[in-house]
Amino acid sequence: MKFSFSIIGCCVCRDVFRLNPCDEFVVDKFIQTVSPIAMVDKNKDAHILDISDLSSFTWSNFQKRNLCFNFNGHEAEQHLCKDGLSDFLILDLCELRFPHAMLEFPNNKKSIVTKTRLIEELLNDNNIPNKLKGTKLQDIEFSDEEVFSYLDDYINLILKYYSPSQIILYKNFPVNKHLDDEQNMFYTYSKNIIFELNKRLNRYYNYFINKLPNIFVVEMPQGTLGWVQHLWGKDNLHFVDDYYQYLFKATQIIVSQANDKKRQLKELCDLFSKYFKLLEKEKRLEYFFNRNLPPSFLLNSTLESDKLTNNIVHDWNFILSENSSFNQETHLLTCGNKEKAGQFCLNH
Repeated sequence: MKFSFSIIGCCVCRDVFRLNPCDEFVVDKFIQTVSPIAMVDKNKDAHILDISDLSSFTWSNFQKRNLCFNFNGHEAEQHLCKDGLSDFLILDLCELRFPHAMLEFPNNKKSIVTKTRLIEELLNDNNIPNKLKGTKLQDIEFSDEEVFSYLDDYINLILKYYSPSQIILYKNFPVNKHLDDEQNMFYTYSKNIIFELNKRLNRYYNYFINKLPNIFVVEMPQGTLGWVQHLWGKDNLHFVDDYYQYLFKATQIIVSQANDKKRQLKELCDLFSKYFKLLEKEKRLEYFFNRNLPPSFLLNSTLESDKLTNNIVHDWNFILSENSSFNQETHLLTCGNKEKAGQFCLNH
């Protein structure tokens, strides 16, 4: 049986299906870099900007279209229901991580946009469309109460087209720790900045879920790791492939006929939390041997290895490096290559 999906959110939501191609799952529409605030701003005029106005820019048509969604009132909504609705709507709230700005047009009209790199490039470029010349971009900040008010409007917009049982919320968050397999090291973003950003995003997620308690929520496993060698480059929202595998498996549960979907989703999240704990240990050992690092690099974290099952270990195989293995009986993780190899006992 085939299922169709529309997506409003960051690239993570779309990459789930890029990395896990499946004949049964079809992505109809994808809206990115347009925050809920910009999408429901009531001051926007329609048809301020058209893709044809951006012909001198080398951005992809997908980027240009999303840029127009930021400028034009109701256009994102119209795109969402164009050619019929999908079976499910997938979304996250990560576009609220961007700052926002007020566009001030020469005719004194104003509208709110998601302040992305493309908008700044557009307004600072010599090839700016004539209709936008003289437009100013003024930074604007919102209190939680103001964001919640916009989220109310966003929820009402979504519910015009989708029932709660058709809505899937991926609780994506930026992470500060990323694997760098070329440099054999962990690349880290500022822990404090990521912590404060995620604390804010979590407040928005909690508000959204409290307003829509009957939607499907896919939690982020503890210890999820980013990946510097991601196809789209280094970013705090670019993860190891296993995270997209997790979201894909969660989506399979949601569209299934199972009666205990919430229980299965929680068990899956718990499983992948162990996944990422094991993956970090394996990578620490791998980097340790490849770079002759001091023993302090091997953190003394504990894995609940007594709870492992054959099925779990089998699932873990695809996240281990080619020359790595995990022995369930001895709890030994082995990694390295023919020249260098090492073992690490996971319950110590």
